[in-house]
Amino acid sequence: METVHAAMPALTVSSAPVPVTAVAPGSQRVPVLRVMFRATCDAAVTVRSLNLLRRGQGSAADIAGVHALDGWQRVSRVASVQRDGAAIVRLGRLTLEPCGQKTLTIVADIGASAARAGEHRFVLTQASDIDAADATVLLVPGSLASQTARVAGPERSVVTVAYPQLTEPVRYGEHRTIARLRLGVEGEDDVRLQTILLTNDGSARDDDVQNIVLESSSGQRLTGTAAQMDGESVLLTFQPPLLIGRNEERLMKLTADVRASKRRTIRFLVEEPGDIVAVPVRGRR
Repeated sequence: METVHAAMPALTVSSAPVPVTAVAPGSQRVPVLRVMFRATCDAAVTVRSLNLLRRGQGSAADIAGVHALDGWQRVSRVASVQRDGAAIVRLGRLTLEPCGQKTLTIVADIGASAARAGEHRFVLTQASDIDAADATVLLVPGSLASQTARVAGPERSVVTVAYPQLTEPVRYGEHRTIARLRLGVEGEDDVRLQTILLTNDGSARDDDVQNIVLESSSGQRLTGTAAQMDGESVLLTFQPPLLIGRNEERLMKLTADVRASKRRTIRFLVEEPGDIVAVPVRGRR
């Protein structure tokens, strides 16, 4: 009888530079590298992590952290950059089906005290930099360069987050208040909030929480409505972008239909500073 051997999964990885101009100290989610994955048609491939290397005439301490985005959705925790420039970006749930493709953007958060004129770029240097479980990895030659980000200009304003206590427990039912947030701005510029990624630090997942929206304290809708969580998180887009003046604060409430059992817990928070995407509004006084 002829023995049939299962084909080993394989993954092709290539990277491309992301056009970046000068970035201000305190800038978040600055694109530094775009990474493309393509699985062969033999089997699904799970990508666990990427070992990045920072290069350029600047200090690793100027980078507050790097992480991976799938579109606007963060798919990794923020990774610290070590003194030697190494940063391990651990991907949460990146699985490519047979013949599947995926593109991730690696972004960097620039420290508020980053030195002006510092230059930073990130690269994948060899196939072993990609942990794809038992899959064979091919890193395409000639695609290792990353665009250099140069630090320049005034410091960016910072969006601060506080979590006032809920006035009543979260219960099963429709249109429940499941979190309260107080967003403020520290710095010289006003900002417009574009998106916010909220992560549940409790045990509720996916459709345990539905029809999620961020409202003002008076009940005015500030964002679009998300049908349900994506795993443990939800991405909400401000419609229209929300203006917050410097040294101003806005109290908001997160409302949703709660379908989780009593054993499931709900505690939403902004897990990383870059999970709030805001753009400065300069010259408005």
